[in-house]
Amino acid sequence: MKKLLIAALLPISAYAQTNTYNIEGKSPGKNNNKWVYLSKPQKTDPDSVRIKNGRFNFKGSIAEPMQVKVYIKDPEAKFKNNPGYRGISFFLENNAIELKIADSIQYSLVKGSVAEDQYNNFKKATKSKSDEYMVYLEKFWDMGSLDKLDTVRINYEDRKDLVKQQYYQKYIDYVIANPSSPICMRLLKEYQEFNHDAVLMKTAFDVLPGSTKAWPSAKAFSKKLEMALNLSPGQMAKDFKVKDKDGKWVNFSEIPDFKGKYVLIDFWASWCGPCRSEMPNVLDAYKKYKDVGLVVMAVSVDETKDKDKWIAAIKADGTQDLYQAFDEERIAADLYDIQSIPQNYLIDPSGKIIAKNIKGIHLSRKMRELFPAI
Repeated sequence: MKKLLIAALLPISAYAQTNTYNIEGKSPGKNNNKWVYLSKPQKTDPDSVRIKNGRFNFKGSIAEPMQVKVYIKDPEAKFKNNPGYRGISFFLENNAIELKIADSIQYSLVKGSVAEDQYNNFKKATKSKSDEYMVYLEKFWDMGSLDKLDTVRINYEDRKDLVKQQYYQKYIDYVIANPSSPICMRLLKEYQEFNHDAVLMKTAFDVLPGSTKAWPSAKAFSKKLEMALNLSPGQMAKDFKVKDKDGKWVNFSEIPDFKGKYVLIDFWASWCGPCRSEMPNVLDAYKKYKDVGLVVMAVSVDETKDKDKWIAAIKADGTQDLYQAFDEERIAADLYDIQSIPQNYLIDPSGKIIAKNIKGIHLSRKMRELFPAI
């Protein structure tokens, strides 16, 4: 494993590819005359060809390496959320690719994709740390909500967060060591999805060559990165409007109860299990520090059709005393780049962001830092 990790992190020579891809497919006789499909991200209709004499071929051109799926419609296969489709996902690039379909297509052999090989090597090299993190995460959720700040649970959460940090740091380290690798943008997007350190993302993104930064995904990532940097601690909070519990539009900056106080903007939804599990911690913080300068604005991203469920969840969770807001049009959520929930931002009395995504023991610690006398 140590040798594998070293190999995965060694600098990679300049990445070269042709202007077109050519997938040469081979399939056992039982698939003859069946249609095989090539599905690409953000493309509604897949490409398709018929398998003849055990062979098929896809040709074309793509702007950048991307993960695609090749599949055969199989009426006998029943998969959750994807009935009747068997397939294999892999990195496609403008190169000659050999795809040999095994008896079961999802276990097919892919050759010729540099990106696929490098991505698989990276995952193998980081698997032990990924597995370690998943063990901590699963056990952490089994512990239930943080209704008691017991030492065992606090220490366990600290260890879980440390392992998570160590795991995702490997993403950043790989990109910095291998800026010409065709999988850099994929790794940065995965890091962006599961981690929120905009400064580290910028450090890694800045080392990429201009050719990579010209990719469509890199341009989209750059815009997201700029937004994340503008929402980092130390930046001023963005003003927004939402509907209050009575259905009236209000501007965040004009709510009288928020003047001169610390405001925790907590994004959640009635259907979000982790949000509801975290809510007791938010409520405890509010009850303990409301008299010394803390208010909580609970911003629901429920859809209009689920408004009754939102109201029922507030009652069930006992959060009527929080400032409840309904963001059915995602005005606030989009402005604060909310891609998953629960997420939160802590705003100080001057309107500056001082923390984000503080949950569980981290929320409790931040409150003790701000209000040491309590």
